[in-house]
Amino acid sequence: MLNPDVPIEELKLAYTNWRETKGGNLDQVLGLFDDQIDTVVWIGRCHWRNKHDGKEIDTPKIDVWTFQGGKAVRFFEMFDSLGFARAASLI
Repeated sequence: MLNPDVPIEELKLAYTNWRETKGGNLDQVLGLFDDQIDTVVWIGRCHWRNKHDGKEIDTPKIDVWTFQGGKAVRFFEMFDSLGFARAASLI
């Protein structure tokens, strides 16, 4: 179910125009932003070492946080889960 607060058609048009103008529609894209954006994206790296056999993984990691009232109400993370499973000897 789509959130009625999401302007899907405006968003589609902004992405279409971004592609066609190669980023020349920045004002259109910024026009979709509220003055108070509460989503934070952290891009970094993480490193694990298996304590039993010494296998390691060093991978990019992305965390997406959405806040309301100063508290996280949504959290999403992405990292190399296959690499982690290999380093942890799970596969």
